[in-house]
Amino acid sequence: SSRPAPRVAASAAYTLGNYYHHGVRGAAQNLTLAAEYYERAAQLNHWEAAGEAGTFYLWGIGVKQDAYQAHKLFRLGMPIGMAGCQRRFQQKLAKSRNADGDDDDDDDDQLSMCDTNSLNGMGLLKLVGLPHVMKANPVEADELFVMARDQGSADAAYNHAMMKLGY
Repeated sequence: SSRPAPRVAASAAYTLGNYYHHGVRGAAQNLTLAAEYYERAAQLNHWEAAGEAGTFYLWGIGVKQDAYQAHKLFRLGMPIGMAGCQRRFQQKLAKSRNADGDDDDDDDDQLSMCDTNSLNGMGLLKLVGLPHVMKANPVEADELFVMARDQGSADAAYNHAMMKLGY
């Protein structure tokens, strides 16, 4: 029997994670199974799944809370680092301003390789620091929140506003 290609397996695991996360398509909501499927997809380089799994670990949703595991997963969700994410986002914005109405360009996946949950989660970790991994860096936290907010993350917009208000 042939094994599915890793991208197909990652996509299937991510989809199952979504089903269990939200309790849709006949799947009862089960946050432990959602976390498991998101993490499986993340290990196969699915960056959106990495952001979801990281968020589950950061807050202890369906898994034991583990900021270190969350950090590892958030790094998978932004595989080109913060500077690369900023560069890709600027390219995507420039492309959308110059678009001629053709949205079927294959470059879109490459231009959005940074997951907003990963950017937001990494912003939270940068805000408070993570012993033996990273020092608190409010400037970088701010940049991560703004980047995720600008890509549509309501959570990042909230976190950015709360940070600016001094909470």
